[in-house]
Amino acid sequence: MSIKYLNEAWTMPLNTHEKMVLLAIADCSNDEGFAFPGYEKLLKKTGMGREALAKHIRILKGLSIIKVESHAEIGKGKKVNTYTISTRSELPYSSDLELIGKIKELRQENKKSISSHLELRKVRTSNSISSILEHEPSVITTSKEPSVKEKYKKEKNQEQTTKPKKLKSIHFEEFWKDYPEKNQRIPCLKKWESKNLDKHAAIIIADVKARKKDDVRWLDGYIPNPLTYINQERWRDEIKTERPKRQQPSNYQKSGNVITRADWTSSDF
Repeated sequence: MSIKYLNEAWTMPLNTHEKMVLLAIADCSNDEGFAFPGYEKLLKKTGMGREALAKHIRILKGLSIIKVESHAEIGKGKKVNTYTISTRSELPYSSDLELIGKIKELRQENKKSISSHLELRKVRTSNSISSILEHEPSVITTSKEPSVKEKYKKEKNQEQTTKPKKLKSIHFEEFWKDYPEKNQRIPCLKKWESKNLDKHAAIIIADVKARKKDDVRWLDGYIPNPLTYINQERWRDEIKTERPKRQQPSNYQKSGNVITRADWTSSDF
């Protein structure tokens, strides 16, 4: 690292990226301004991409701020660049204004070369595509033919949309009308449909009517929730038409309105 050439780099009227590249080269130079950092090392120091680094090196070379020479690396078949940095007094410019004007000129030329390169690339790409379309039209297809599986799915979807939707709860309204308890209508309807109870609707409705008339539990007000009735399939239960008789124990006897035990004595009180 040469402090002299680092200071020279700081005083050059360059933009941020050009100065960054010059500082990276100066950081690797000796006291004569000679440096040979590898391309990867410059990329790491500057944080630029390859194209950006090459562009700024071309500008510095065009301004004669650096001299670039390529050398074959022995035994590896690669080229190594060496850089020689020029001081401000060695540059062929009489003033900073002349140097700044040359910098602007080189930047403009660089932009033109990049735009012409892009245009040439576009032309080559379009020509290659047109040649492929002319000679091999089967290579590029605009639309993909659907597979057998996709065709089957499409036909099935069309059938489902065209078919009228089957109603699973045609007789639910009759059941709901006859059932004495009216709560949780929507859950009852969903359960009716999930169990597909329309096919048993006649039996269910007849059972409800019979229980309202004859079942002593229903007559006493012990009517199950309609959702419970559907869930537990209560129409399969037996209809109880008689109340169970209550039998008193044999050791009890009735005296007027009082029931006493026959084995009670005065000593019990």
